Amino acid sequence: MRVLGEEVASEEALERRVLEQLQGRGRWGGRDYTPADGVVHAIRSSPDAEAWFETALLTALDSDDVGVRAGAISALGALRAPSAPALLDALRRSPDRFVDVPFPPERRQSRSLEDALAGLIARAVQPDELLSVYWLQHRARTRGCVNALLALARVTPDWVLTHAKPGAHRGLVIGLLRNLARREDRAALIAALGPWSDEDAARVLGEPAWGLIPISDEERGELARALRGEP
Repeated sequence: MRVLGEEVASEEALERRVLEQLQGRGRWGGRDYTPADGVVHAIRSSPDAEAWFETALLTALDSDDVGVRAGAISALGALRAPSAPALLDALRRSPDRFVDVPFPPERRQSRSLEDALAGLIARAVQPDELLSVYWLQHRARTRGCVNALLALARVTPDWVLTHAKPGAHRGLVIGLLRNLARREDRAALIAALGPWSDEDAARVLGEPAWGLIPISDEERGELARALRGEP
């Protein structure tokens, strides 16, 4: 396997390269790169090695060095399809490594390493990954986590509609509509969050993203009338 012009003989060899890079001892990247930027550059240059990179970065999540863990989380975001169950396993195996642990100042991207991992889990989760789905449901219910709610609209729309309450989550309505695959679910969401005041309806309809929801003009009109309380 070649990575940035270098031959990497095995998965174990790549794991060592990734760890060295995240420790600031690697050769990937330029002068303005952080160590994690170098790993991201390597991932994007070698898509055939993505599975090896994922294994290496998941291993790095067990590091005692918070900088290595933060860099690994940042680089995991460059993978096309990270494993939500594997990410959740890392978090549950050693929660003290992530919960309430802030990112180093030079790599601040979330309030904590846990929040950043939660964002990755939300992005990656699939409907049949039930433990990850249940964890996101708990996070959405107890913390109102935005990433979790948006992910759940994609993988468990019935749960989102069951827990939608009038007046709640209105700031997320466009994101939720984008992630709901079925027309009837989108109509049900507007109804569940209503009744809508003229001000709230105008705010949603005035968002530039409203016109970018991938639905037909006919359905867009139906949803707009429902928001305005028109028959």
